[in-house]
Amino acid sequence: MPEIDYLAILKQGVTHWNQCRTDWQDRPIDLSEITLSGLDLSRINLKQVNLQGAYLNGTTLVGAYLNGADLSEAYLKDADLAGAYLNQANLSRTSLNNANLSMSTLRDANLERAYLRSANLTKANLKGANLRRADLRRANLEGAYLMGADLRQAKFELANLSDADLSHIYGQGTNFSSVNFTGTCLEGWQIDSTSKFEWAVCDYVYLGHRRQGRYPLKGSFGMGEFVSLLDSVKSMIDSPQSLLERTTESGLDRTTESELDRNESNGNFDGNESLMDFFERDRNP
Repeated sequence: MPEIDYLAILKQGVTHWNQCRTDWQDRPIDLSEITLSGLDLSRINLKQVNLQGAYLNGTTLVGAYLNGADLSEAYLKDADLAGAYLNQANLSRTSLNNANLSMSTLRDANLERAYLRSANLTKANLKGANLRRADLRRANLEGAYLMGADLRQAKFELANLSDADLSHIYGQGTNFSSVNFTGTCLEGWQIDSTSKFEWAVCDYVYLGHRRQGRYPLKGSFGMGEFVSLLDSVKSMIDSPQSLLERTTESGLDRTTESELDRNESNGNFDGNESLMDFFERDRNP
């Protein structure tokens, strides 16, 4: 294939670039380490493009199509990715501090060890995303959808998770200190004795999918009551590594319900049974 000056085409505008992408069809595009900082690339088609190590600080990528793109170790500080499509994108070790990812779609994206301090992820779709060891301190995830996401050993201190869906997440070793959990869905989540909740704030949670099972049914938790209940859950766990040891680096070994039901034998908290029942037992022994 003849060499193409991709940067020259990008400088002619998004409309021209997107038309060229149609003409190129499945041609592999390598934009690794390219500098596009500060440009307006709204609604650009960068699907499957190699942007590893690219410099995109302050770039506007509103509604951009980045499904399957490789943005690993790229620089996107202060970038605007509102409404962008990043399904199955590789964002491992990517710098996204202060980035706007509100309403973006990141289903099954790889954000392992990504930097997302103070990022705006309100109403973002992160279903099944890998956020292991990611830094989300002070991030805003209000109303975000994280069902089945891997949050193991991630840092969420001072983050806002109000009204977020954390059903069936993996939260072993995760730091949720000083997080706002009000209105969060906690159905089937998995935590262990190394998960941290010090100073977490919460008025009420939902223990069922689609905002079902409000707890407490009326009113709000008392001061420190939510953290106390979670500490009771953690006290049930004899072996903090028992769930972590059933995982592999290549992917999650999603523990079956029958395995989780064996609480008394392996010391795991069963996220698939009713948290409401447990909370009621702890509140009214």
